[in-house]
Amino acid sequence: EKEQIEAVPTEKLEAYDFYLRGNEYLWRPDWQQDDLRNAERMYERAVELDPTFALAYARLSEVHSRFYWWEYDRSLERLRQAGDAVGRALELHPGLPEGHLALAWYYYWGYRDYDRALEELAVAERGLPGSAELQLARGAVWRRQGKWEQAISSFQRAASLDPRDPNWPWEIGNTLLGLRRYSEAESYFEQSFELAPTTYRAIQVSWVAVYRDGDTGPLRTLFADFPPDEDPQGVVSYNRFWLEFLDRDYSAALDALSRTNREHFDFQVYFAPKPLLAGFAYAAAGESDRAQAAFESARVMLEAEIPKHPDDRRMHSALGSAYAGLRRKDEAIREGVMAVELLPISKDAWVGPYAVLELGWIFAMLGEHDSAIEEFDKYLSGAGKESIESLILDPRMDSLRDHPRFQALLKKYE
Repeated sequence: EKEQIEAVPTEKLEAYDFYLRGNEYLWRPDWQQDDLRNAERMYERAVELDPTFALAYARLSEVHSRFYWWEYDRSLERLRQAGDAVGRALELHPGLPEGHLALAWYYYWGYRDYDRALEELAVAERGLPGSAELQLARGAVWRRQGKWEQAISSFQRAASLDPRDPNWPWEIGNTLLGLRRYSEAESYFEQSFELAPTTYRAIQVSWVAVYRDGDTGPLRTLFADFPPDEDPQGVVSYNRFWLEFLDRDYSAALDALSRTNREHFDFQVYFAPKPLLAGFAYAAAGESDRAQAAFESARVMLEAEIPKHPDDRRMHSALGSAYAGLRRKDEAIREGVMAVELLPISKDAWVGPYAVLELGWIFAMLGEHDSAIEEFDKYLSGAGKESIESLILDPRMDSLRDHPRFQALLKKYE
């Protein structure tokens, strides 16, 4: 510990200044893409000024891994850069704890190799016994493994080590939300929002009422006060669309899409081309011709994109929905099933359930009622944010409502 305290990471003050700037961008709330790009530039400048700056290489690796994981750049080149940077960090300083922490992120975010990530975290912890970030990483890995209470405990440990950081209560709340422990989640979200009142956090707090009670009122109240030009990474447009869609104001839902220049919405859980969402709205409104044109546009976009990302289950789920809208039954089911197989719950207990949920919607759109209900039952019986109260708001559920098995599902989860 004495050696670590006395260690000088770089002799060049300007390089260290860029490193500190990179840290500030890296840990800004919500991890927006622009902040990550700025962090990348800062760390690159730091190692340019001092090519022996191992700590900056470790952080640069983490940035590259985060770009890959958050779907901002899912290229093999980005993953290679992450590996090269952490390799350089540990070459310069083989015992660097932050290097082993970066290597843990690399195995986790790059390959979903949870066991290797946990091994590297154990090595890093010997030199970083009081690291909140290390506790975050461990909790995040455990969450993917479905070790819910261990994940929550690790996030709580991070919060106790760094009580002013809004990310730790956010992760606790997010985990509780995924377990449908809504009131507990809401309290942690509010705590995080008080520490960092950002757009994304405000929206997530308001969604709790939708998931728990099927109540869109708090979300509508929130959006009533939003500046018309505030839309980081399309978050506002995307959520406005779903608010209006669930409230069955299809004209307002389409208007929300028209306010953004984005051709698609790209989040870790969902990839949604704008025409696909428009197709949902037109179909629910009974405008069949427009719905078909929108679904066809989404199909063309997705079929062109998937060869670049063949293992991206989000795109296969989206393409399955587009095919379902076009009544191409076999292809729709094929894509939806493929999405589940690409990211099964056994491989990712946190995000895997959403492939199951989207397969349920695909079956519902096709009129395959029994299969749809089976998938919804599977989703509701495990981890996931949505409850039966929020699912029944969706107009795509209308064809199922009178089905005896659906009525049984309502009673099971009411």
